[in-house]
Amino acid sequence: MNPPGPEPQTAEAYNNQADAKRAKGDLDGAMTDFNKALELNPRLAVAFNNRAMAKKAKGDTKGALLDYDQAITLEPNRDVFYLNRGELKRLSGDLPGAMVDYNRVIELKPDSAIAFNNRALVRRAQKDVAGALEDFNKAIELKPDLAAAYSNRGDLRHGKGDYDAAIADFDKAIGLNPNLAAAYNNRGMARKAKGDEARALADYDQAIARLPNHYQFLANRAELKRLSGDLPGALADFNRVLELKPGTPIALNNRGLVKQALKDIPGALADFDKATELKPDLAAVYTNRGLLKKAQGDLDGALRDFEKRIGFPPASTEAYKNRGEVRHLQGDLKGALADYDKALELKPDWALVWYNRGSAKYRSGDLDGAMADYNRAIELKPDFAAAYVNRGEVKRVQGDNDGAIADYDRAIALKPGLAAAYNNRSEARLAKNDLPGALEDFDKAAELKPELGAEAQVNAKKGDKTLLDIMRDAAKRIKGS
Repeated sequence: MNPPGPEPQTAEAYNNQADAKRAKGDLDGAMTDFNKALELNPRLAVAFNNRAMAKKAKGDTKGALLDYDQAITLEPNRDVFYLNRGELKRLSGDLPGAMVDYNRVIELKPDSAIAFNNRALVRRAQKDVAGALEDFNKAIELKPDLAAAYSNRGDLRHGKGDYDAAIADFDKAIGLNPNLAAAYNNRGMARKAKGDEARALADYDQAIARLPNHYQFLANRAELKRLSGDLPGALADFNRVLELKPGTPIALNNRGLVKQALKDIPGALADFDKATELKPDLAAVYTNRGLLKKAQGDLDGALRDFEKRIGFPPASTEAYKNRGEVRHLQGDLKGALADYDKALELKPDWALVWYNRGSAKYRSGDLDGAMADYNRAIELKPDFAAAYVNRGEVKRVQGDNDGAIADYDRAIALKPGLAAAYNNRSEARLAKNDLPGALEDFDKAAELKPELGAEAQVNAKKGDKTLLDIMRDAAKRIKGS
């Protein structure tokens, strides 16, 4: 072990020793030396700047800003001081203050690529996409090997939906700096958006290999695994995210979705509950918990969650649709219709809601209204088999058995395993005295859904024989004649 060197004698020497300690992660030792440097020379601007960086690393944002202010007061034309203060302001959310500082850097040093890059980040955060792109382009023009500028510009292009250009920028960034973990992560996001899940996953793996404890990279990979069906892998990643950053509401919400898919209903509900406890305004979790409660038969609980979701801006078509479905199931047809009306006001081209409203109108006795809604659902989604079944039922009830059979035929062509279509077509055929056809459909419905066939027999009792038995006898006589 080497003996300690001689004690510094000047403020500059203490500053240099402190900065070396800061670079090695010895922040407390660095602070001691910076304090000594400033005790010896209270006008040593660079020591204030460097001590600010140490304070920033320790999480003392307020103290760091005070030191940057002092450094700039002492040397108002040092561009790097403004650059550092601007970055701290950007990270702490003071975007206007950061913009002022970056503008000052560019005044003092017009060829500062990093200033243009950082100002672009501010502009992007302020929703000035055109200005941000202009600044990223300038940064790259000034320093064509600035990997971060390519990565950041790629992220901007990704946000605009220009995935190919984004991926080209991430490729360039990685080519310049193969260890730039953020570029791999961001390229993974762009590839995911393009549907290239395999290569997206490979990119997330590369990002995590470089920064194994970066919770956001892990969260991104976890969500991709969830969506692609790797539920155990997703669960492992979300567990790791929550180890690194306990109580992250969105991670709890997403892990809840994984647990639900794995049939761990109590675990899913616990995660959803915890997410709402930590972030009561996380709208998505009320939707997810409400859907789970609905699936479990807890309609009152689902209704409360959907009502909570409706209370958050912006207005959600899905929330009104979901609440409408619960009200529909509870028999509150007036409330269901009101919700479906609102959902269609927000999203007029959602075929499922037209279908739902048609069903509510049918149950309310409004056959013409139901017919109009089913027509619209089919117009929007011509392969909507269930809508043909329901429209066929309206036609059958109105006496149009030929029209009903045509709709049931279409439903069966689209979805051959749809038991309700066979069951309902059997009734229409029976009404037309097509007993063999009706019997064939009854038997097919019972084959596909045995409880439907049993119910048909029970509900169709006539004397000592069921209507189905009578149909079978008639069919035999027809075949024997």
